[in-house]
Amino acid sequence: GGATADGQLLGLEANGKLEVTNAFPTAENKADFDEFIKEMMQLLDKVNVDNNTVGWYRSAFIGEWITSNTIRVQYEFQNAIPESVVLVYDPHTTTKGNLGLKAYRLSSHFMAFYKKKDWSHINFTRHKIDSGDIFEEIPMKVHNSHLIHAFLYELQEQDGFSCEFDRLDLGGDAPFEANLKIMSDSIDELIQDQGKFKSSQKGVKRVRDQIQHQLSNVQQQMANIQQQKAKVEEQLKKVREQKREYEDQTSANNEKSYKDILPTEEKLNKSKEEMEGKEEWLKKSKEELLKKPLPYLPRLDAYLTSHKIGHYSAKVKTMIGENMAKMFEIDALNSEL
Repeated sequence: GGATADGQLLGLEANGKLEVTNAFPTAENKADFDEFIKEMMQLLDKVNVDNNTVGWYRSAFIGEWITSNTIRVQYEFQNAIPESVVLVYDPHTTTKGNLGLKAYRLSSHFMAFYKKKDWSHINFTRHKIDSGDIFEEIPMKVHNSHLIHAFLYELQEQDGFSCEFDRLDLGGDAPFEANLKIMSDSIDELIQDQGKFKSSQKGVKRVRDQIQHQLSNVQQQMANIQQQKAKVEEQLKKVREQKREYEDQTSANNEKSYKDILPTEEKLNKSKEEMEGKEEWLKKSKEELLKKPLPYLPRLDAYLTSHKIGHYSAKVKTMIGENMAKMFEIDALNSEL
């Protein structure tokens, strides 16, 4: 594998097409990355080179690029520059005669999902995200400069220079085995993750049952308080009726009875206020319980692993098709000799 190379892509968007015209690598051991980028942009501007950022590039050994870090970086680029892409270059595939260069962009559904920072399977379902909906491949064309075209024509005219049969090289079993090994490791990783997910669901169920039990207690207490409040309000109603009757009469005995009622009314009002305060506290407790997050296991890595398996399956299928075609071509050439 070795270390990966990465950097920024420069270019412009015109007529619905993104043109990448230049690039520069990310400097190593740079303490201030933003300052380095700013300095590079200023230098490119001085020599009249396109200095509009349109994405980034990275190398990948046999397609090993589907990682959470790639998603994080691409999300940051795409969030700031919606048309930006990531170019993935595979030097190993390129040395075998096939240009390993692909352009990718995060799907709009995944961008909305990633913004929430919630990696639970519930959120994946809510946004209708499947493992194949993370990246979308962007069709691309590679255009060589006029100098490169002239150089290739010169090479073609040289005596002894020929690559007519290099394209028929089957490339051996190493690339095929490497892809199968990565795909096999990804399947094992996904199986292990499924076991962890199953165990985590037991913990989720335990927490959910605890929350339901606490909610039942809160609702029972609220029901009891409402019953007590109804009784207090009924008592207050009777006391106030008696109070109005005594107010309408002016005898000494009635005045004494009126004064005896006042402490009772005050006590009932205080009891009602205490019940309302407790009821308000129970309502807040209920809201907090309903908002309490469940300990769902993050599923982003599992979806990435599944996406990786699909990617390598398609790659192995392509390799088999190409090698089969080469074998038929070689067989046809041998039959004519």
